[in-house]
Amino acid sequence: MCAWLRFSYCVLWYLCRCRGAKEDARKSLKDLLEISKQILTENDRGGYTIPAKGLYPYQWNWDSALVALGWATLNEGRAWEELEKLFSAQWEDGLVPHIVFHQPSPTYFPGPEIWGSVQQPMGSTGITQPPVAAITVRNLYETAVNKDLALQKAKELFPRILAWHRWFQSARDPEGTGLVATLHPWESGMDNSPAWDDALHNVPVDQIPPYVRQDLGHVDSAMRPKKDEYDRYLTLLYRFRAVNYDCKQLYFLSPFRVTDLCTNSVLYRANLDLRYKPEKKSQSLWIQ
Repeated sequence: MCAWLRFSYCVLWYLCRCRGAKEDARKSLKDLLEISKQILTENDRGGYTIPAKGLYPYQWNWDSALVALGWATLNEGRAWEELEKLFSAQWEDGLVPHIVFHQPSPTYFPGPEIWGSVQQPMGSTGITQPPVAAITVRNLYETAVNKDLALQKAKELFPRILAWHRWFQSARDPEGTGLVATLHPWESGMDNSPAWDDALHNVPVDQIPPYVRQDLGHVDSAMRPKKDEYDRYLTLLYRFRAVNYDCKQLYFLSPFRVTDLCTNSVLYRANLDLRYKPEKKSQSLWIQ
């Protein structure tokens, strides 16, 4: 998904803190910084940022965690708002969905009426993405100018992030292996990576309803998943929807179940950051 956008956001965050760049490189870096700022501003939808106009018109989970780092260089309050908007869609069981459908859009498929129904569209998807948020919160605190605001926001987010991490352990590792499973390629954040080819090929295609993809109207089809891949993506979606995304069932019924190195590494690092203690403080950043 829009890796160049993610890169831009990260470059924005890095450049605004970079003090070692040579003077003769600063002009080109400044130009890139201005472009990155423009992307953030144009894709701002009032509290959340879309990854790409038309192609990705909603709020994506780990995109927002990275976007917040970019916003922090411009407006620290807006950076925290990005995370707060994401966690406003958290489910009661702790899941933080991989897409939040804040407002309708005809340019994306599968949208809220597919994850739910035409009569009862969903406010979000029923799967997740790698849990970057805790890593972002620690970074936002460490680099904050307004430490009081950062401490307040971190403490407010702590119980929500903790509930999400615990959800990973119960919903994606019910057998207690110590490694969480990814049950859909979209959960990895690296949707059509070749790493999933073998596992996805083993997913049988069900009799799914006819559908019209919107992504092919925005970018070259050569850059997008093939139809047989999309059929399998939707097969998984409809199977999950049939049990109302019940986390106690999905792990065992999903024909796609992989141990993703990225997701497990991110979760491990995020767990460490939940235990983070700022220098000269005896208590965790997160806990009173």
